[in-house]
Formats: sequence, C-alpha cells, structure tokens
Amino acid sequence: MSDGTSHASGTDLTLEDRIFAEQIRVFHAQTNTALLGNLLAVVATVVLLWDRVDQDHLKIWTGVTGAFVLFRLVIYRGFDVESQDIVAIRGWGRRFTVYAFLSGVCWGALPGLFFETEEP
Repeated sequence: MSDGTSHASGTDLTLEDRIFAEQIRVFHAQTNTALLGNLLAVVATVVLLWDRVDQDHLKIWTGVTGAFVLFRLVIYRGFDVESQDIVAIRGWGRRFTVYAFLSGVCWGALPGLFFETEEP
C-alpha cells in the first residue's frame, strides 16, 4: 500500500514499521520473564513487609499488583508474533506500554503507601 498503513505482507511495510514491529516482538519475548520476576518480587515484598505495615493495605496492594500481572499475561498470550499487520502491531504496542506503565505505578506507589517517617 502506498499510504504507509499496510495490512498485508512484510514486504509492504516501511523500514520504520518493520523496526517497530520487531521492537514489539522483542518486548513480547521478554514479557514472560518479566511477569515471573514481578510475581516473585510481589511475594518477596509481602513476606518482608507483612509484620511491618498495615496488612489490609498490603493485601490491597498485592491484589492490585497481581491483577496487573494477570492482565499482562492475558495480553501476552493474545499477541500474534507472526503478524505483519502494522495497525494491529501498533495496538499491541499500546497495550504492552499501558500495562507496563500501570505495573510501574503499583511498584512506584509502594514507598508512599507503606513507609512512614518519624517526622511531623
């Protein structure tokens, strides 16, 4: 196609499209390991903080963080690695980015939610 929005074969894609598609494939390939690491880090965090912080807050944080891991797993399983449809690949890129960002928000919120200071 000449409008740069190819849905057909990989030969119709621009160089920029092929590079972007490969970046998404690489990101996808690393997601499985990242999710496992995320789950292990959640378990370690719960074990380390269980007796030190409000357990109800810790349970909520664990549930929300775990939900994002599950959402990312669903997204991970739905991606077609062989797809050459750049519109679909860009959609997957947005999904991967949003869920990775939300997972980062959960981890970034950890200090503010649980660590108290002695200062007034």
